[in-house]
Amino acid sequence: MKITKLTIHNVGIIDHFDMPINKPLYLFYGDIKQGKTTILNAIRWAFGGEFPTDIMRHGQTEAFVEIQAEDDGVPLLIRREWYVNKDGTTTNRPLVFQRSGVEQPRPAETLKRFLNPFVMDDRYFVDMSELEKGRYLCRLFGVDTRAEDAQIGAMSEEASQLRITIKTYGEVIPVEVSPADPSELISERKRIVDACEADRCMAFSSLCRIKGEYEAQCQMVETRNAEARKRNEARCMVGERMDAKKLRRSELLAELDAIETDLAKGDCWLDDHPAALVEDLPAEPDTAELQGRRNAMPDVAAIDQRIQRAGAINEQHKQYLRDCAKAKEKAADESHLIDLERKQAQLKDDKVAKLARIGAESGIPTLEFLDGGDFRFDGTASAMLSDSQQMQLTEYLKGKYPDGFSISLVDRGESLGKSVMTLVERARSRRSTIFCSVVGERPANIPADIGAFVVEKGQVKA
Repeated sequence: MKITKLTIHNVGIIDHFDMPINKPLYLFYGDIKQGKTTILNAIRWAFGGEFPTDIMRHGQTEAFVEIQAEDDGVPLLIRREWYVNKDGTTTNRPLVFQRSGVEQPRPAETLKRFLNPFVMDDRYFVDMSELEKGRYLCRLFGVDTRAEDAQIGAMSEEASQLRITIKTYGEVIPVEVSPADPSELISERKRIVDACEADRCMAFSSLCRIKGEYEAQCQMVETRNAEARKRNEARCMVGERMDAKKLRRSELLAELDAIETDLAKGDCWLDDHPAALVEDLPAEPDTAELQGRRNAMPDVAAIDQRIQRAGAINEQHKQYLRDCAKAKEKAADESHLIDLERKQAQLKDDKVAKLARIGAESGIPTLEFLDGGDFRFDGTASAMLSDSQQMQLTEYLKGKYPDGFSISLVDRGESLGKSVMTLVERARSRRSTIFCSVVGERPANIPADIGAFVVEKGQVKA
């Protein structure tokens, strides 16, 4: 595969750059901050990945990088576009990778291995930091355990919460208590209360009857006494008249016979009407016993105590049922925790197996991927690799890039001099295209095998 054309439009400071690629080496001359490095970065961004927020030329709303190539006569096209969305931020459209005009699935994953960084820098891997080496290998061989890590993390968090929950249960030992049935006691209490209430009603009825009879007797006596008082008043009046007449008898001797006659008559009347006796009111009846019965309260204290004891027993039974449910929940949580720990261990084993499989499928002998993004090579941890081991690993890594489609990017290749022809020969032998930025003026004489351009304020001139 060979790159045949490069187009850059509104990327960074570059206005528009469109040129065929038919030489092994291209040099871009100019002062700093004129757009030379932007050309190299645009080629990198064309293959996917992150890009700066100010990638677009100032004042523009659309930008793109397009690379055309061929593979044994089959045309290839790689295109990446950026635009300004409604909120004013710059975003990119989906990466496009076509073969014979047909878009290929998952273009970013297919293209990410096309740029071979080892063509121009044999120490590309050696000069990386330990962290960068691990990340580079993970990207190159598709080591991605984020899903497994997320599952393991979620299970670990759930297991931690379960342990806290189980601890809060404390020691749960249900003490069996059979429930009590207070229904018979309640029925007995009702019978006692009903019997007492019935007796109270009977006593009240008797009190009402006796009170009525007593009040009737008192009314009769009052009536008879009123009649007797009337008779006595009449007798007193008659006696007063007789006394008056007796007083006048001495003065009215002439009338003695008449008075005697009247006295005889009066005596006869008195004999016919004896004095009436005034009756005393009847004694108030003794209703103390009935009043006691009327005010009596049912004696249910003992049965109430028995009912309370039955209620306490039933509360103990309810607590027993709650303890049983709590013990069941605790057992279920403990079982779930054991299952979680088993699944977590299995996931960790699967993750280790996945890493081992990726290492085995990498095609690099003794390369092992470890948990946490680290790796081992030749049985040695990444931090302990010697220079010879790192160079040996570098040789293996060089072979992981496709043959015939190498693009090498060299930023600020100062004073190349005679090494230019060396770069040309290397590019030819490896069938690669080298793009190189150089700070300085364009030399007067440039070999025919080299494409030389001057970059000034975003404009590219031959």
